[in-house]
Amino acid sequence: MENSRPVGSLFELLDQIPDPRGRHGLRQPLPAMLTAIICAILTGARGYRTISQWTRSQSPTVGKWLGFHRRPPCANCFRDLPLVLDPGVLEDVLRRWMANVLDKPTPNEIQAAAMDGKTLCNTFAIVPEHIL
Repeated sequence: MENSRPVGSLFELLDQIPDPRGRHGLRQPLPAMLTAIICAILTGARGYRTISQWTRSQSPTVGKWLGFHRRPPCANCFRDLPLVLDPGVLEDVLRRWMANVLDKPTPNEIQAAAMDGKTLCNTFAIVPEHIL
């Protein structure tokens, strides 16, 4: 597995965030923790326990790719990190990453899209069985 990462990669950008944790929180690299949180959320994890479960369920190869040098941390570490992290700094890094991925500037204001769950009700019923 190659250790170099492309310029502008999410990991490289997260590595620029100052680590707000105390000396006891430095067992795991901050970019690894943040990358794991982002990847877990993108795959459907909602909450620090499911983020921890997702991270610990990955193979050791994925753990090394994320930047962990030992076993991924427990759920409490994933709960405590966002509490001390400056959300503005993280948002700035994620905006720069999205601009790089999308190859265009991201808007200053992100607007929410309302989705009605009732319209999605029974959507699987109308999909032909051979597709499922």
